Amino acid sequence: MSEVNIRTGCKINLYLQVTGRRSDGYHTLSTLFLPVSGLFDTITCDFDSAPGIEMISLDPAVPSGKDNLISRAAASYAERTGVSPSWRFVLDKKIPVAAGLGGGSSNAAGVLRVLNEKYGLLSQAELSALAAKLGADVPFFLDPVPAWAEGIGDELVPLERDHVPLHIVLVNPGFPVGVRWSYGKLDPQSFTSADQEAKAALTEAFVSGDVPAIAKSCRNDLGDALWKKFPLLYLLRGAMLSAGAEAVQVSGSGPTIFAVCRSLELQRKVADAVRTDFGIHSGLRVFECVV
Repeated sequence: MSEVNIRTGCKINLYLQVTGRRSDGYHTLSTLFLPVSGLFDTITCDFDSAPGIEMISLDPAVPSGKDNLISRAAASYAERTGVSPSWRFVLDKKIPVAAGLGGGSSNAAGVLRVLNEKYGLLSQAELSALAAKLGADVPFFLDPVPAWAEGIGDELVPLERDHVPLHIVLVNPGFPVGVRWSYGKLDPQSFTSADQEAKAALTEAFVSGDVPAIAKSCRNDLGDALWKKFPLLYLLRGAMLSAGAEAVQVSGSGPTIFAVCRSLELQRKVADAVRTDFGIHSGLRVFECVV
């Protein structure tokens, strides 16, 4: 088959502690990645219809061509394996961009995975190493299951695949925030080693589905600057908590926020409250999802 369609999802960081900064500028983390169900991009992959590598975005706000992470992933695979590419990728983007959800990294991982399924030239370890060169969270999306990550986010320790589903509401405010901006607001004096007790408590709560305990353990060291800089996020958090959310936190480098909800009924109530209170606020987007 010369053409396949793949879906690439996104993630939230239920917990994100920044533990330090390396000499190369990357920050080290202790974070819990959770794959999100219910929000995804679609990539049409045609393996025999283009001269070299062609990447087309259906969203004019998302760049086509070689600067897109999809093109970079495909080029890295071709270079590593020696395959002569004749590949066209068409991206239908639904995940918000520069939103703290890892959509671009997921796109890259999906392309690496589908190419390796077709050609079978790299081991899983080799594919993971290739993914890490594209971005710190790209390896997570090769096999997106709940996982703790350390290092720069590329040292993964998966949790049990079977867990009680957690209902969340994602709210993207309609504007992007750069990763460099979020990390640039951190005070290096605040960095400490990974909180092992907090990790253990959150792991137990997540696997058992103890929503109040999960909510109590949510953390994002990048969040303080975002709450202060963007009053809309603070107002959204207040509305979601008032509607019954157990906790509201920033995902990744933001600005998307997520609400942890005790039930499907409360998830709907929280989502409806945001839609009612804020209406069509300059591109505000609300998603009801499960992790």
